Parts: sequence; C-alpha cells; structure tokens
Amino acid sequence: MGQGTGETQRIIEEQVGAPNVRVAAIGPAGENQVRFACVVNALKHTNGRGGMGAVMGSKNLKAIAVRGSRPVPFKDKDALKQMIKWYADHFMDHPIERVLHDGGTIGWDVTELDEAGILPTLNFRSGSFEKAEDICGNTFHQKYFVEAGACQACVVRCKRVARSTAPGRSTPPTAARSTRRRPRSARSAGFPTWRRSARPTSCATPTPLTPYRRG
Repeated sequence: MGQGTGETQRIIEEQVGAPNVRVAAIGPAGENQVRFACVVNALKHTNGRGGMGAVMGSKNLKAIAVRGSRPVPFKDKDALKQMIKWYADHFMDHPIERVLHDGGTIGWDVTELDEAGILPTLNFRSGSFEKAEDICGNTFHQKYFVEAGACQACVVRCKRVARSTAPGRSTPPTAARSTRRRPRSARSAGFPTWRRSARPTSCATPTPLTPYRRG
C-alpha cells in the first residue's frame, strides 16, 4: 500500500511474470478514499468520474490484473470489419470527431469555457480563470505535446501524450511509460484552475491528498 499506480503496475507485472497483463489500480488517493480518486488502467486510461478509486479503496482493493489467452469470438466478423472500415473512412465527416482527432479531448477550448463563464475554477466556486490561455489546447500543443494516442484500435486517437517539466518528471517521455501523461479537457480545465496554477503539466502531476472528513 502507498504506491502510485505506476509502481503498482510494475510490481504486479514482475509478480505475474507477463508483460501483457493488464492492470487497473488506485494510488494513495484511492487508498485514503478521496472522493474524486481515480482508477488508472495500463497507466494511460483514467477512470476519473464518480470516485471509483475511493470505492476500491473502501474495499481494500489496490488493483485488478487480468490476462487474456483466447481469441474473442464474433458472430459476424466480416460485417464487423466492414463497419470498422466504413467508420475509419467517414469519422472525420463529423465535426466533433474532427475536433477530437485534431486536438484531442483537450481540443475543447478552455478559453471558450472561460468566456462563457463555465470554466470550473477553485472546485467550481468560480467559472472564470485569469490564466485560461496558459492552459488551453493551443498552448498545450505548442509547449507540451509529444504524440497522439488511442484506446485499443481506435482511429480517432483523441489521447495526447504530454511532456512534463515538473520536478522528478524530467525523464524524456520516450524513455519510460511513467513519464507519459494524457491531459484531458476536464482535467486540464479543472485541476490547474482548482489549484490556481497556470502550468498545464500540473494536470498530470499529483498533489498529496488527504481523506475528506466531516466536522
């Protein structure tokens, strides 16, 4: 207990002895049942809504590891292939999919939310942040963008790998998976503005958290 999700995954991979094992884990926030704690899968998929990390922590469940060994059966594999090809050829016709492909989920411009007064700031106590331009999608892509990523076989590729300049995160992103972070629009808007920080990589650099207690 007490390890971050990256260290947890490394330990499980060593114990299982299989690099293809898939891990969903929580960090110290989940262990302490912080109400917005996340569950992190494969170091790059963050289940960040609903406080599911706190639920796992309340059950003393640090991680779940699975490894598949059989092919997935399909009722009509040919039809599925045709559907996948059609989507790959046409998804850019949809304006939302185009935004997600070109700019990632951080492509939903933070500055527009700020101008509309709905940018979550200081835990939603305000709807405007004076340094919104410093954490918007354009700034991110100019200063921190490394490459686009995707969920399994997805052609939209809305994930964005960020280069972190935070202390202790100076390793080049290509050198270790643990240095790769994928800021999302909600995280990029809410987390820095909650902390009154205009550093986009603070979206991916955790701050020590303590459990919420009433009274």
